[in-house]
Amino acid sequence: MVDVIFSGYGTWWLEEDSITSGEAEKGLFTLIEIDGFVYENTGNLNMVDTLLPCDRPNSAFLKMVERGKLSKNDIGRCHFTICKSEIVYPPLEKDMYGLPIPGQEVFRRLKATRQKVDYELFAVESGKSNNIETMTELELNNMQSHEYLDPKHPTFSEELKIAIDAWNAVLKSNPDKPKKGSRKQLIRKWLKDNYPDPKQLSDSARERITILINPDKSGGAPSSD
Repeated sequence: MVDVIFSGYGTWWLEEDSITSGEAEKGLFTLIEIDGFVYENTGNLNMVDTLLPCDRPNSAFLKMVERGKLSKNDIGRCHFTICKSEIVYPPLEKDMYGLPIPGQEVFRRLKATRQKVDYELFAVESGKSNNIETMTELELNNMQSHEYLDPKHPTFSEELKIAIDAWNAVLKSNPDKPKKGSRKQLIRKWLKDNYPDPKQLSDSARERITILINPDKSGGAPSSD
């Protein structure tokens, strides 16, 4: 079972009947079995069109229950389809009096175009699925996709991940500068302690990461770093 966070538009269905249409939704869902299998083997969520409800905190299904549009007994009978595109019609032409000109419907249908609808869909991090249960609505709203941390992504960068880990470990708490030099030495120490083998992290990569995340870009002689 793969839990995902979805933010965008779509339609809730209760068995074969639609409950909503084009409704904005944000919250926790579960992937259907085949989509979960594909994600676990490829890290790809682009093919997902249908999401299943779950009854854990921050789930979109529970929000529907709170709105009175579904009951908890419906969890095994409903699903949500993602709106990935919409039909856009040209504006109505109006006459000199500001009234719509008759007979435009056929013309507007012929000129209609399909426009992509933006949405966000990403898996809850493995081993951290319980975190979603304690998130506030504000924290949930601020969540963003972190595909650059997914080792299965075709352009994944190990060096970028190490840089982010180093920032979280060393700089997130905004430590004071050492009495001599900059916080660059704190970063170097963390990298040395956690990646002592040059085969894991070369000296040049270590220096690139240190320069990249060092917040103290000026001040102090270079030799004192």
